[in-house]
Amino acid sequence: MDYSERVAMLHRLRDMLVQQRAKFQEYLDILDNEERAIQDRDVESLEGYVQLETTVLGEIHAFQKVIRPLESLYRSAYPDEESQIPPLRASLARLRERVLERNEQNRALMRERIDELKQEIRELKLPNSGKSLYRAAESRLVDITT
Repeated sequence: MDYSERVAMLHRLRDMLVQQRAKFQEYLDILDNEERAIQDRDVESLEGYVQLETTVLGEIHAFQKVIRPLESLYRSAYPDEESQIPPLRASLARLRERVLERNEQNRALMRERIDELKQEIRELKLPNSGKSLYRAAESRLVDITT
């Protein structure tokens, strides 16, 4: 691999890592909004955030598919590591950790809300009048022989 190819590969890898970091930041923002929707019990907003989350996760996975081969080329071209990539990787790793923590917090909050709803449902009672709703109707004979 000549020098210009190595530089182009390095730029491509750097660009992909920066784009992936931006997607992780976008995902973190979605998780923040999702948390507010869970707390506010805003089901419609929560549904929208879950759909956005699915889209962003797909994009992150697509970046990862491109980054893996570039990183192996990078390792072979720069066995001693180049100065730009390690800080980007570290930043990306920290952002990934924040996303995982935030995701777990939202899942715990969601489980808590579900448990609250289950308790509310258990506490709901139908008015107990002692009679069946179907027993209230009285039968009557109607003369149809005329």
